[in-house]
Amino acid sequence: MVKDIDKEQNRVSFTYKELLGTWEDNIKEFKQGTVVQGIVRDTEKEKNGIFIELTPNLVGLAEYKDNIEYGQNVNVFIKKIIPEKKKVKLLIYDYNLKEYLIGKEVGIWLVVRRRASMRCTSVH
Repeated sequence: MVKDIDKEQNRVSFTYKELLGTWEDNIKEFKQGTVVQGIVRDTEKEKNGIFIELTPNLVGLAEYKDNIEYGQNVNVFIKKIIPEKKKVKLLIYDYNLKEYLIGKEVGIWLVVRRRASMRCTSVH
């Protein structure tokens, strides 16, 4: 996509980011409380955490976790979407996630999981 034409300098600037959609366009595909797949894009232990790409123009932040490498595909739980700050808070999904969520009391997802497990229990 053509970003700018500078006739004085005989330059044409191109960009592809606009073709990937805006943050607002891309976040519509995701819902808080769901598990999705992403790609690890930055793993800095001393910094904020692990940046995980959900789509080519949408990145979320997860807490740092050992043994996660750049480029690795990971499943993440969408903990919180903050549209006014254009932020997505994530948790790297593993077998301990259920216990973690119970400890943190993560709203509606936990309620849905409890109801699902109660249904399973009543069937047995």
